[in-house]
Amino acid sequence: RVAPNPLSCFVALLALWLVAGCHLPPGDEPQLAGAGAEGHPADALEAARWLPAHTLALAATDDLEGLADELGRQQIVDRFRQHYEEAAFEVVHETGWHLLSPEGLVDLGINVAGPAAAALVLLEGRGGDPWSETAALLMFELAEPDRFKTELYRMATRLGSGRPTVVEDAVILGGADVAVMIDGDRGFLVSSRGDARAACAELARLHPDDSLANHAPFRRAMASLGTSGRVRG
Repeated sequence: RVAPNPLSCFVALLALWLVAGCHLPPGDEPQLAGAGAEGHPADALEAARWLPAHTLALAATDDLEGLADELGRQQIVDRFRQHYEEAAFEVVHETGWHLLSPEGLVDLGINVAGPAAAALVLLEGRGGDPWSETAALLMFELAEPDRFKTELYRMATRLGSGRPTVVEDAVILGGADVAVMIDGDRGFLVSSRGDARAACAELARLHPDDSLANHAPFRRAMASLGTSGRVRG
C-alpha cells in the first residue's frame, strides 16, 4: 500500500473546497473574491493579477474558511473519518503540521479567513516549447509570512527538498513535482508534471500586461457577469 503524498492531500482538500463552491444551490453561493467592488470586475478579482493569460480554470473566494463551512467541511470529515484520519496522520508525520484543519493552517501562518484561489494554468514547457506544460496551483493569503517561511524552511531541511531560490520578489522552495512560492503576503502551492519550481519562477516573473486580469477575453467574460450579487461557475 502506498501512503498518500501529504502535499497532495492538502491540494486535494483545498481544491475541493474551492471548486465545489461553484456548484452550490442558488442563493447559497459564496461571494466571488472581489465581486461587488467598483470598476471593472476583472480588476477586482485579485487572483487574476497573479495568473498568466493562458489560464484554463479559476475558482476564487474571499473567505476560505467561510467557504469550507458553507460546503459542510465538518460533515465531509465526519462521513469519511477513517480516510481523513489516515491522511491527517500522513500529513503530520511527513510535514509536522496538521494541514487538513483550519487550526493547523493558522499555526502555519495562513489566513484562513482571507482570500484563496485554485487555478489550472498553461506555462512554457521544458525546452522553450510555448504553453505546453499544465500546472495546478493554490493561492492563499499569509497572516504571518515570516512564520510560514520559517516553518517551510524547517520542513525542507527535514525532508531534504533543496535550498530556496529567489526570483524577483519571490522565494521558491520544493521539487519538480510540488513547489511552494512566497511573494509578500501571498503563498502559492504549485503542482506540475513538468517542473513545479520552474512554474513558480515563471509566475514570479509575470508582467502585469501579460496577466489574466489584462487578457481581453477574460475581461469581456467578467464584464458580462457584472459585479453585483453572487457568481456561479
